[in-house]
Amino acid sequence: MTKTTSRMTLVATMAVTLALGLLSACGGGNSEGTKQEGAAATAGAGAVKELSLFIDFPWWATKEWKGPIAEKITEQTGVKLNVTVATDDKQLPLMIASGDLPDLVLTSSNVGRMSDSKLSYSWNELIEQYAPDFKLEPTRIAINTMDDGNFYTVRNAFATQEEMAQNKFALGGDGNPGIAVREDILKELGNPPIKTLDDFVKVLGRVKEKYPDMVPLVMDKLDRAVFSPAVRGRGSV
Repeated sequence: MTKTTSRMTLVATMAVTLALGLLSACGGGNSEGTKQEGAAATAGAGAVKELSLFIDFPWWATKEWKGPIAEKITEQTGVKLNVTVATDDKQLPLMIASGDLPDLVLTSSNVGRMSDSKLSYSWNELIEQYAPDFKLEPTRIAINTMDDGNFYTVRNAFATQEEMAQNKFALGGDGNPGIAVREDILKELGNPPIKTLDDFVKVLGRVKEKYPDMVPLVMDKLDRAVFSPAVRGRGSV
């Protein structure tokens, strides 16, 4: 929420779900400068609280807060999001300049600009005040901390050395999606090994044989390397 409109914004890169856990803890009371306006409706105790979310990615597919995942998040946090997706890469900078900002901003290119105490609440202050049991690793805090000593977001596409060591299947990368499979389908196939490209192709063939009406491999429309034998959605495995 900006000071010009008595609002400040909680910035996220790709960590909205993480932020909602914090927001649900914040919902019990208002501190100075946190009065909800506009789309963020004032709600009584126990009622669902609506917050506005601006997604700074014009290609983002999710336009509405609906579906089983959204419903589960609302159920567990008491928070519902009113989603607005950017029309272009100039919209958020114009909003910043005008001082008319939503409750939440999901961005990548404007993280530095949004990480300003005049524009955004710092996570560390909110955690200390409303969710002292909400813990983040010191390394994760350090890489997100700005020159003013506060951190305003928790970036995704990052894992600590300890987390990498704990997961023998972990691969380094820049956050782009990789292979996602449905474990139940693989179990039905006898858990065939997938160690080579040939193994992968054979599994796709077996999926198609067993489920002829399903699509064994799905790539997203942006060709961002989402390979999914036995993946999400009706009509696909």
